[in-house]
Amino acid sequence: MDVREIRLARLLELIGKFGQKELADRVDIDTAYISQIKNPNNPKNMGEKLARRIERALALPTGWMDHLHDEPEALPACLDYEPANAPVLDEKTAIMIEMFKHLTESQKADLLRVMEEKKQQNEQLLNELLARKA
Repeated sequence: MDVREIRLARLLELIGKFGQKELADRVDIDTAYISQIKNPNNPKNMGEKLARRIERALALPTGWMDHLHDEPEALPACLDYEPANAPVLDEKTAIMIEMFKHLTESQKADLLRVMEEKKQQNEQLLNELLARKA
């Protein structure tokens, strides 16, 4: 098997685990793109970038998409996550996450810096209030 065939086999394993829509949502790609990749009549090649993106999105070891293992049913433990057990997000947090997905990398970095500053300010204020109370 060449790497293209291995990546397709891995993708099919992941679709079996999560379903195509859930996988697409987790990786933040269109379900139609996954359909193109797995189409046996005209498969679209899964490149290096997408393979690494899937690994990052699912917290898989780098290179996992490129190698078959002796035990095909042995998916990494990180894939044992079940959406039913996921914490429920409040509406504002869910909106924020959805908006964050649409930012450029530099915008994401800027926003994270601002949020870290706000967090530190709040921690400092809390510590000052606790010190006054003591």
